[in-house]
Amino acid sequence: DDYWKYDYETTALYVNNTRVEELDPNKNYSLKSYTCSNDATATYDTLNRNVIIHSDKQAKCSLYFEESKPLAVHFIKNYQTLGLTKIEQLATGNQNYNTTEYRYQGASPNNYVTFNDETGKWRIIGVFEVETPNGDGTYTRENKVKIVRENIGTNPWNNILSGSNYNDWTTAVLMSLLNNGTYYNKTGAYSTNGLTDSAKDTKEIYTQERSTSVYSGNSQTWNGKVALIYPSDYMYASSGCYNNGTGGRNYSNSLCTTTNWMLNAIGGGWFLSPLSGAGEVTDILYSSGEMNINASYNSSYFSPSLYLASNVEYMSGSGSITDPFIIK
Repeated sequence: DDYWKYDYETTALYVNNTRVEELDPNKNYSLKSYTCSNDATATYDTLNRNVIIHSDKQAKCSLYFEESKPLAVHFIKNYQTLGLTKIEQLATGNQNYNTTEYRYQGASPNNYVTFNDETGKWRIIGVFEVETPNGDGTYTRENKVKIVRENIGTNPWNNILSGSNYNDWTTAVLMSLLNNGTYYNKTGAYSTNGLTDSAKDTKEIYTQERSTSVYSGNSQTWNGKVALIYPSDYMYASSGCYNNGTGGRNYSNSLCTTTNWMLNAIGGGWFLSPLSGAGEVTDILYSSGEMNINASYNSSYFSPSLYLASNVEYMSGSGSITDPFIIK
């Protein structure tokens, strides 16, 4: 008898400020804002598509959604708000075109991302224009987000039994571990933190190392899946000395180490880049912040790094460790 006293509709849905009857089940959305009566609050579970109204009283809410955007587009469009630094790069080596990069710099940027069913482990290096192999010898130039995990253990970059060119990444034991070995297959020592099937679905190509200067007989390029960071990734993560000549190769001075989030994130370890003048030597980062070289058959920490596919979408999150970016 009292039904007429209450409004049938308790929620009103808006997408891009346009009233809708329902959210399209084939699209992804993020809740940008809301207004609720009786001081109620609202949250949206982006992965399970659940709206949750928090209130001890009867309430009506208007929910304002936006259709989710590709992650790289989200970062580029909002790079200043999100705290990324825009850097123009000239063509060099195998990268024969000028690019615009968007990198996270400083001591503690909000660049955490939930990936591989792990939270607090992966962080975003930035957005880069890269060439993705099409499988027929051609490439498509795309903007992609590059991420890195905190170090996951120790391993030789390569081993002394593999021949004279120990620092050839295409035949390295660490390359095999990350791309078809126990880490990639989530088995053995990496049964709890190896790549999940869903992570493999959103993972993409780590394209090509920029330099054409390699040890005699080594490959200049590699089209693969999971690799390591460049020395330049570490250098550019510093907001204090990435572009003023302060560091050189010795980035262990306090101006560099106190303004570089990556040093604490990975704690040191192997870089992707080998040394062109000696076939057994590879670049390495020490815990002091110094970049130097080490024999590739020695054991050291390593941090997997990869590009996300260009169609990975931003769902929610500010990038802080308590509110990481959620992607899909």
